[in-house]
Amino acid sequence: MTAMNKNIQMDTIADGDWYYQAHSHREYKSREKISCMVEHASFSKPMIYDWYLHVFDTDEICSDTADADELTFLFDKDEIGYIDFKSKESVLTLPAFVDPIPFSYYLGAMAEMADCHNRLQSAKDNYVNPPEQNDPPYTIIYSKDNLKPGKENTLICYMTGFYPPAVKVTWTKNNVNVTEGMTLGRYTINNDGTFAVFSFLRITPEEGAIYTCTVEHQALLQPQTRELDVEMTEQLVDSLSVFCGLAVILGLLGMAVGAFFFNK
Repeated sequence: MTAMNKNIQMDTIADGDWYYQAHSHREYKSREKISCMVEHASFSKPMIYDWYLHVFDTDEICSDTADADELTFLFDKDEIGYIDFKSKESVLTLPAFVDPIPFSYYLGAMAEMADCHNRLQSAKDNYVNPPEQNDPPYTIIYSKDNLKPGKENTLICYMTGFYPPAVKVTWTKNNVNVTEGMTLGRYTINNDGTFAVFSFLRITPEEGAIYTCTVEHQALLQPQTRELDVEMTEQLVDSLSVFCGLAVILGLLGMAVGAFFFNK
């Protein structure tokens, strides 16, 4: 806690009945946590009162790209909800232990997006042929859990660092396109202004099956493909288990030999 003694004003006023009231005030900045410590001869210890200004904010993303509009609601920088423009509804993303709150803002969101698109068009009109930013995605593919044949799992394809916010994702199994069980998440904005998105594929792995996630984006000269082999993944997990097991055995053996020579 840092004491702030500058720019503090203090007023003491007599109530007229032997009592007094005091007013202390200072300027504050957004997201500052303010503590007020009060000391008086009648107190056995100082009284401390904390006050924190909570900040409700929104993240707006509007683009000429179809289905790329995003409106996310933030409370102290944590997401609490968003607008699903495809299903035309407001969606809460609060943790399960938090009591639900009324949340219906779709019509207001439509007005905000219209204003965002107007500002976007105005910015484009005020610049003559502005250079379009083109950043290709960085893509990785992995599984939610260790892949084991016959056990349900989810494959995750994560794309980040791309601009503008539009990617086409294709999943394949053994070179055959797969659409069942495939979903594409919402675009999120990174600190540098680029975008990120997840794509998911629910699967029941088969031994030897090869899954791929292919990403298309206007900044890529050719589609970007990432591959995951069920058999290789399982062998890697088994190899790591064997390696760890051998390491433990050798460690115990070394301790036993060391103890033997120490006793000798």
